[in-house]
Amino acid sequence: MKWRHFSFFSGSNPYISTTDSEFWRMLKRYQLFFSGENMFNASRRLNPPRTREEKKEILRDFAADWQSAFSLYSPSYLDIADWQSFFAMYGRKYGLLREFRENGVL
Repeated sequence: MKWRHFSFFSGSNPYISTTDSEFWRMLKRYQLFFSGENMFNASRRLNPPRTREEKKEILRDFAADWQSAFSLYSPSYLDIADWQSFFAMYGRKYGLLREFRENGVL
């Protein structure tokens, strides 16, 4: 997994995730906005997800945002493989693999 850089709208110290699990933890806690390739601006979620369905919806929404934002950059094959690995792992966990394949995320 490649690093992913987070800047916070609140002005707090930036954070870098180096694993898929760290990135997933950040995705659940913060609303993420793409600011560059593997760079995000983050704003804390007012209501963090508690149920499996809420977490599934966060993953689904992020996949759609990723798909639209990623076309703005020139990703390397390694970046694409890293992201596909992330979406495959968590898509399997939350039952979204078929949907991700149909929508071209995987």
